Amino acid sequence: GITDDTEVIQRIIDTYAESKIIFFDAGAYIHTRTVNIPRYAVIVGEVESTIMATGSFFADAKNPKPVWSVGKQGESGNVQIVDILFSHKGPVPGAIMMQWNLKSTCNGKSGLWSTHFRTGGARGTDLTPLNCLKLTYAVDRPECQGAFLQLHVTSQTSLYMENVWLWVADHNLDYPDHSQIDLFNGRTILVESQGPVWMYGTSAEHSVFYQYQFLNAQNIFLGQAQTESAYFQGVPPAPQPFTSLAAWSDPVFDSCSANDYTCAKGYGIDIINSKNIYVYNAGLYSFFESWNTSCIDTPNNKYCQKEMFRIQGNTQDVYLWNLETVGVENMVVVDGNTKVKSKDHMGVFPDGILAYLPNN
Repeated sequence: GITDDTEVIQRIIDTYAESKIIFFDAGAYIHTRTVNIPRYAVIVGEVESTIMATGSFFADAKNPKPVWSVGKQGESGNVQIVDILFSHKGPVPGAIMMQWNLKSTCNGKSGLWSTHFRTGGARGTDLTPLNCLKLTYAVDRPECQGAFLQLHVTSQTSLYMENVWLWVADHNLDYPDHSQIDLFNGRTILVESQGPVWMYGTSAEHSVFYQYQFLNAQNIFLGQAQTESAYFQGVPPAPQPFTSLAAWSDPVFDSCSANDYTCAKGYGIDIINSKNIYVYNAGLYSFFESWNTSCIDTPNNKYCQKEMFRIQGNTQDVYLWNLETVGVENMVVVDGNTKVKSKDHMGVFPDGILAYLPNN
């Protein structure tokens, strides 16, 4: 995790990807610019071999660039990535940790297995309690920022995902006391694919704008999904420290009053102008208000977050089975109208509904 490995990794992939399995020994591999993955490749890590982005190439949030770009727009092929961890050293506010551009020639053959994305939380990331300790106004420190976006699935693609965790660290794994930290990552997963996309056993946690966003997407299966809102929200409120970008269809929080700390928080699942979205079991959790759990008290009309599951625009045929929420007032919101309230579906700890189907 010291030398710049970008050039040698690109050369190895270009030379052998279509004829050999590319194996990454356990370790951290510094990337200072984009590595392009060709349309046929099998890439396997060892105990979460770590791709570590860093440097000025990934510094401009107005012009974000991928760390790994899989395939080219409009290409078909098959790429399989197994047991790789994508992370970064220091802030990379202009980094898209992976951009998936490839449409599989055989549905389900291209994908990510046990491949994870992590901002901070470990030695070597330089995003530690030494400079980003919780409740110390880290929002004002650029050195505590993460990436622009962790995973972007572009429009002309298909993808299979299984056991994929995308985490913005709330604590440091490598410190004895697991010190809690405030890190500010823009977005977790953006899916614009026309499908099919299968997402089995995925988790997206602690980004500022959203955890999952489905934008102009269709033919998506999301099963056994889990999200958590950032523990530091609502002080500062979303989108701080960032600005909502219309070009990326970011949520805006203009309707939130200054004193409503439950409103300006990142969405768990945000669906915009999409169709044929199938969600089989999702747990959306908002445990904190600025690191305080006293907001979880549904029986007494106290909540940590106003809404986490939002449907907007020209969206059709969203099928939702088994939604569970914690600390959320409005479980399902469609175009600003609350369709399901948690107080009507209280459970022992999570509140839950068995189904929310089209035309409800």
